[in-house]
Amino acid sequence: MGIATILAAATAQAVGIEPLHVELSVEGKPFLAEGCEGGDWSMTWRGELPGESNNISDQLMSYSSFDSTHEQQFNGPPATVTVKPLICRDNNGAIVLQTSWSGGTRSIRGVVALKNDPGIPSPFFDFSVEDAGTCHVKSSMGTQVLDNSLIQVRAPLMSALVPELSITREEMERGFSKQYRIEGQALASAMMCMGSELKRGELRISYKSNDKQPTIGLSGCANLPRGGSTKVVAKVDPPGGSVKFSVDPSSTIGLQPSGTTATATGATPGRATIKGEYTYNGRTATATLPASSVELLSVNSGQSIPKLGLLGVNGKPSSKVYSFPFQSNPGDAGDLLVFKAENQAIVSLLTQRSSIGIQPVREGRTRVQAMTTCGAPVGEPFEIEIATCDDDVRSELQRRQEELIRREKEIVKRITQLTADPEFQRAATEIKENTIKMAVKTAELIAATLTGSQATAVSKGTASGLSLTQIETAQNIWSVADIINDGASGNANSAIVSTYALYLNSWAASALKGAIDSGLAAQQLGQDLGSIAGVVEQLEDLEPRHDAIRRDLYDVTRRVHQCDKLPPPAPLPPRPDGKRPPVPQPQPVPPPVEIPPGTEIPSEPAPVPTPQPPVEQPPPPIVDPSPGTGGARLCVREKEESMTTQDLRAVLEAVSTFRTTAQRAREVFETFQASLRDLEASISKDDATRSTAFDAFVPSYNAAVQAYFDMGEASRKQEQRFEPCTAELEKQPPAIERRAGWSQEN
Repeated sequence: MGIATILAAATAQAVGIEPLHVELSVEGKPFLAEGCEGGDWSMTWRGELPGESNNISDQLMSYSSFDSTHEQQFNGPPATVTVKPLICRDNNGAIVLQTSWSGGTRSIRGVVALKNDPGIPSPFFDFSVEDAGTCHVKSSMGTQVLDNSLIQVRAPLMSALVPELSITREEMERGFSKQYRIEGQALASAMMCMGSELKRGELRISYKSNDKQPTIGLSGCANLPRGGSTKVVAKVDPPGGSVKFSVDPSSTIGLQPSGTTATATGATPGRATIKGEYTYNGRTATATLPASSVELLSVNSGQSIPKLGLLGVNGKPSSKVYSFPFQSNPGDAGDLLVFKAENQAIVSLLTQRSSIGIQPVREGRTRVQAMTTCGAPVGEPFEIEIATCDDDVRSELQRRQEELIRREKEIVKRITQLTADPEFQRAATEIKENTIKMAVKTAELIAATLTGSQATAVSKGTASGLSLTQIETAQNIWSVADIINDGASGNANSAIVSTYALYLNSWAASALKGAIDSGLAAQQLGQDLGSIAGVVEQLEDLEPRHDAIRRDLYDVTRRVHQCDKLPPPAPLPPRPDGKRPPVPQPQPVPPPVEIPPGTEIPSEPAPVPTPQPPVEQPPPPIVDPSPGTGGARLCVREKEESMTTQDLRAVLEAVSTFRTTAQRAREVFETFQASLRDLEASISKDDATRSTAFDAFVPSYNAAVQAYFDMGEASRKQEQRFEPCTAELEKQPPAIERRAGWSQEN
């Protein structure tokens, strides 16, 4: 035989070599450990392994008869690998170990050896997934990552094929299809994530295409508008079989088959399923494709879409999604339709079961078209407009605006009524006169009275800055005290008693008049202050509310203008500065030491000194008395501003206190005058009667002297505190009216 004959024979033998078709399905048992569950896994692969040589003899003598590495760039599909997470718990149920599985290229290496060699042993089947994924382990000891995990099945050795793998020359020549059960174990590098014992395994190998399991897949999108058409393509393997198309229900989609393709046309609206059947060598594979025929009947019941708003009532971009119903055939076709805007920058659309959701993004106009999920238009497009505000927001803002205007008018009306009240007008008219009268009566009382410390200074000869009348009054007070002591002892001279009785009558009448006049002036001024303070108090309550309403009204009006695309309203005028300067704090002054008359007065009358003209001395600086001697000065102002309720109440309290002192003094002096008359009546009677009268007169006299000193102290305190009010109080009614007028105008 020549070389050419041998080569021709070898070539003839090589013509029939085809890849080996492999279908592998393996399931692994769970991870075996006490307290653990999970770790069971599965691996499947379907593909072809290329042959090693060009003839059957070489194939039957090789350890890599069919091997994925025979092709430099093996393009077989990756394996499918799933691993269930593993969880292990201690005896208390606490988790001590957890695993998870992710990633992996899942590229395969497959080898089928046909050589008969018991020493290897061979024939054998070896299949491995070289990067099945990454095992993540988390335990009390820390975390661990096991990547590029290997899963390998080799039979025989780790596992076994049942029946044993055996391929003859005759089978290689005519082709074959064999099925095996896989038992035993698999090799897994990530032993912390998965079990190694096999639960089930199946291997199917076939040589030459006439024994392959046929497959079919349908591609295309068959959700169609009524009357619309599309192509459905069947992808089959291996080629050479027959394809059959059908649809259920047949009235929904019309089909026109042509080989491995079919033209689908939407007919009676509804849902359907297109089915493809591929038959090869007596075996049939099927595939389905969802289909539909849909028509859009109306959107928003056939009415145009109303104007949509970008902003909410608060003037900020709203997250509101408007919803409008649509009617379709079949009904509830939200999964079959998609609404799309031509200008997607101004609106976001959401197709729901039987409605369309529209969320504005920016102002503008656009058209919206309904489409099938395959992208074919359905029905007529409709227009939407995104404005600044929708009608509901505009109406709500207008309602709020009208309500705020009504409330503002009510408050302005109340403010107007406050200053127009007759009682306020009377107080506003009379307060100047009554303030001056109060100051005058206080000054007169100061001139006609003494304090206890001043009277004591006179008795010691250390008094200064007093008038002759005041010095004489102080001397007479001490003298009367001595006479009373003598009278109580039975030693009083009737002539002297009568003389001093006349003086006491005059003294008491003068003090009584001062108390009455001062109390009446304080009462009249207190009425004025009460009326004015009441108005100011109400103003202080109304003004913040009025200001808040004005600001709310301005804000709502601004939003209304924004909706109407008008310029913003003019800014609000600033309120008059109502801040007050800090009131100077008084410096503490030691309280005066008073020596009240009583039994401690020496029994021997002190000689009456010859009155000396007062020594002219510069007046002492005016300082606010301490809180213990009357409190801070009233009505103090460093700039033009109206007094607050607190200011006016402080003045009113001081006036009321002064009035109370005067009222008490009046009562004491009226009682004293009655006691004095009783004393005068006893002068002409016997010694026992006079002594009894003197005993009864002593408390009355002491009380009168104390009341006289109290009036002197109170009048001086009142003058010091009240002095700024003489000019300040008369300014208050006009200032209050200006405040009220500002509120009305603005």
